[in-house]
Amino acid sequence: MRRVVYVMMLAMIVVACSTEPAELNSVSAEEFARIIEQDEHIQVVDVRTEGEYAKGHLPNAININIRDTAFNNKALEFLNKEYPIAVYCRSGNRSKVAGAILMDMGYEVFELNTGVAGWTGKVEY
Repeated sequence: MRRVVYVMMLAMIVVACSTEPAELNSVSAEEFARIIEQDEHIQVVDVRTEGEYAKGHLPNAININIRDTAFNNKALEFLNKEYPIAVYCRSGNRSKVAGAILMDMGYEVFELNTGVAGWTGKVEY
């Protein structure tokens, strides 16, 4: 009986360890624009610094700085897990990090792969 329990436990560990984490849904500027225009419940999140955000941001974007040590807590406070998130930064580097963190927290995430640097002509600041 013990042997059966050990074999079952080992099988569960192997299955759990072999499951690959979900891949970040990194999208082009065109796809990002379509997503935020068509989904009325999308939560647009700018993960740049407050200073960068103050210089201009996408319409209806909220600012949660990925470099803030309270990023996870602020995400839980301001974001609803029932609705998807569209996350961006300047070049796409910080938003990839933020997107991965948000996915690990249970959010559905779309990340602007070029950042706002690749957003030229898509929106007025």
